[in-house]
Parts: sequence; structure tokens; C-alpha cells
Amino acid sequence: MDKNQCFATEVWLISGIFNSLPGVLSLENERLVFTALGTGTYWDSGLKKIEQKSGAKDFSSLLKHGKPAQLFNVALSEIQKVTFPIIYFSAGAHITFNNQKYRLSFIEPNNTEIPIFNKTQYDTIFNRSVEIIQDMGHSRKVGKKWKTLLTK
Repeated sequence: MDKNQCFATEVWLISGIFNSLPGVLSLENERLVFTALGTGTYWDSGLKKIEQKSGAKDFSSLLKHGKPAQLFNVALSEIQKVTFPIIYFSAGAHITFNNQKYRLSFIEPNNTEIPIFNKTQYDTIFNRSVEIIQDMGHSRKVGKKWKTLLTK
């Protein structure tokens, strides 16, 4: 990649089946940066754990006050491992550096939206399922682009 080239996409940091954190993943000047844009589905205790894991000063406080917070800013040369697990169908990655693993999704996780419980709203349910399928195709393309950038 040209050192002056920049690439950025939306991404979600995921943990378990219940927690996701929306943000932007960017690559510029051979540095990979994740900036969180909200608290997502994390409670205060979960945000504090992320802060401790990453060492990102004031991470949880910034997010709780509605401000973006940088979770990591790492040189590509410091990344120990990058995988694109088959279970994510190219729409997610695991990135490890400083002996810490971060799970990323390039498609908005289902746990970020309130599900529809009224079964009589079939049109809404059908439309949402079509959106998810379209999102998956786009997210797979995004994941494949990240794979080419991060696995040289």
C-alpha cells in the first residue's frame, strides 16, 4: 500500500454475543486506528474493561459524554496476527497486537437494533431481511478490501 493512501470504514468491536461498539477503522501512513463513536451495547463496566485492556486513557469517559474515543492507534509492523475467520464470511476480522485480540465486524451486529416482535408486521420483517442480505454483500467486500490491506 502506498504510504500516502488512506482507507476507512465503519466497524463494530464485538465481544461475546451481546456487546458491540460502533466506530471507524482507518488505515493511514501505515497505522491502523479504531475510533469508537458511541457506547454501543456496552455498560459502564464493559467500557472500563475495554479501557484497561487497551490502555486507552479516558476511553470510557469520552464515550459516556458523547465524544469519539480512540481505542487504538497501532503501526502495522506492531500487529502480531490478523485473521479473517471463515465464520464471518469475510465480513469480520480478529486483530492481535500487544498480546491483545480485538474482534471486529464490518456488518452491523443484530444486537444493535431492537428486534420486531409483532409477527403481523411481515412487510417490515421482510424489508429488514433484504437489508441484512444487502448489508452482508457490502460488508464482505469491505472485509476483503481490509484483508488485502492487512495481510501482505
